[in-house]
Amino acid sequence: MSQKLSNDVMMLWQEIRSLLYLELESVETEIRTYSKPIPTCDLQFNFLLEKRAEVSRALVRMHKIHHRGLSEKALTTLVDEFLALGAIFDEKEKDNVRSLVKGCRVET
Repeated sequence: MSQKLSNDVMMLWQEIRSLLYLELESVETEIRTYSKPIPTCDLQFNFLLEKRAEVSRALVRMHKIHHRGLSEKALTTLVDEFLALGAIFDEKEKDNVRSLVKGCRVET
Protein backbone atom coordinates (compact mmCIF):
# COMPACT_ATOMS: atom_id res chain seq x y z
CA MET A 1 0.00 0.00 0.00
CA SER A 2 1.53 3.31 -1.01
CA GLN A 3 1.38 6.26 1.28
CA LYS A 4 0.77 9.84 0.32
CA LEU A 5 2.21 12.45 2.60
CA SER A 6 -0.35 14.82 4.00
CA ASN A 7 -0.12 18.57 3.76
CA ASP A 8 0.66 18.57 7.49
CA VAL A 9 3.73 16.41 6.94
CA MET A 10 4.93 18.61 4.11
CA MET A 11 4.41 21.67 6.29
CA LEU A 12 6.53 20.08 9.01
CA TRP A 13 9.26 19.22 6.50
CA GLN A 14 9.29 22.81 5.24
CA GLU A 15 9.29 24.22 8.80
CA ILE A 16 12.36 22.20 9.81
CA ARG A 17 14.13 23.13 6.58
CA SER A 18 13.32 26.81 7.07
CA LEU A 19 14.58 26.75 10.66
CA LEU A 20 17.83 25.14 9.55
CA TYR A 21 18.38 27.69 6.77
CA LEU A 22 17.59 30.59 9.10
CA GLU A 23 20.04 29.25 11.66
CA LEU A 24 22.72 28.74 9.01
CA GLU A 25 22.25 32.30 7.79
CA SER A 26 22.45 33.63 11.34
CA VAL A 27 25.65 31.72 12.11
CA GLU A 28 27.27 32.74 8.83
CA THR A 29 26.45 36.40 9.54
CA GLU A 30 27.93 36.09 13.01
CA ILE A 31 31.09 34.51 11.59
CA ARG A 32 31.43 37.24 8.93
CA THR A 33 31.07 40.03 11.47
CA TYR A 34 33.19 38.41 14.17
CA SER A 35 36.25 40.36 15.25
CA LYS A 36 39.54 38.96 14.02
CA PRO A 37 39.91 35.65 15.86
CA ILE A 38 43.07 33.87 16.84
CA PRO A 39 42.22 30.72 14.84
CA THR A 40 42.79 27.90 17.33
CA CYS A 41 42.53 29.94 20.52
CA ASP A 42 39.16 31.63 20.13
CA LEU A 43 36.59 29.28 21.68
CA GLN A 44 33.51 31.28 20.61
CA PHE A 45 34.69 31.47 16.99
CA ASN A 46 35.45 27.74 16.98
CA PHE A 47 31.98 27.10 18.45
CA LEU A 48 30.42 29.10 15.60
CA LEU A 49 32.39 27.11 13.03
CA GLU A 50 31.20 23.83 14.57
CA LYS A 51 27.62 25.07 14.76
CA ARG A 52 27.74 26.03 11.07
CA ALA A 53 29.08 22.56 10.21
CA GLU A 54 26.35 20.86 12.27
CA VAL A 55 23.56 22.85 10.60
CA SER A 56 25.09 22.18 7.19
CA ARG A 57 25.22 18.43 7.92
CA ALA A 58 21.55 18.50 8.94
CA LEU A 59 20.63 20.23 5.67
CA VAL A 60 22.61 17.66 3.68
CA ARG A 61 20.72 14.85 5.48
CA MET A 62 17.41 16.57 4.64
CA HIS A 63 18.43 16.86 1.00
CA LYS A 64 19.33 13.16 0.83
CA ILE A 65 16.08 12.11 2.52
CA HIS A 66 14.10 14.30 0.14
CA HIS A 67 15.72 12.75 -2.93
CA ARG A 68 15.17 9.20 -1.64
CA GLY A 69 11.53 10.00 -1.04
CA LEU A 70 10.02 11.48 2.07
CA SER A 71 8.39 8.57 3.83
CA GLU A 72 6.81 8.59 7.26
CA LYS A 73 9.86 6.74 8.61
CA ALA A 74 12.26 9.23 7.01
CA LEU A 75 10.29 12.12 8.44
CA THR A 76 10.33 10.56 11.91
CA THR A 77 14.09 10.12 11.68
CA LEU A 78 14.49 13.70 10.54
CA VAL A 79 12.36 15.04 13.39
CA ASP A 80 14.31 12.98 15.92
CA GLU A 81 17.59 14.35 14.55
CA PHE A 82 16.24 17.88 14.58
CA LEU A 83 15.15 17.61 18.21
CA ALA A 84 18.59 16.21 19.11
CA LEU A 85 20.27 19.40 17.84
CA GLY A 86 20.18 20.86 21.32
CA ALA A 87 23.00 23.32 20.84
CA ILE A 88 21.39 24.79 17.76
CA PHE A 89 17.70 25.22 18.48
CA ASP A 90 16.01 26.52 21.57
CA GLU A 91 13.09 24.84 23.28
CA LYS A 92 10.55 27.23 21.71
CA GLU A 93 11.58 26.13 18.21
CA LYS A 94 11.57 22.48 19.25
CA ASP A 95 8.12 22.86 20.84
CA ASN A 96 6.85 24.35 17.58
CA VAL A 97 8.09 21.30 15.68
CA ARG A 98 6.64 18.94 18.31
CA SER A 99 3.22 20.60 17.97
CA LEU A 100 3.39 20.20 14.19
CA VAL A 101 4.33 16.52 14.59
CA LYS A 102 1.21 15.88 16.69
CA GLY A 103 -0.96 17.11 13.84
CA CYS A 104 0.82 15.18 11.09
CA ARG A 105 -0.64 12.18 9.37
CA VAL A 106 0.22 10.05 6.38
CA GLU A 107 -2.73 9.50 4.08
CA THR A 108 -3.18 6.07 2.54
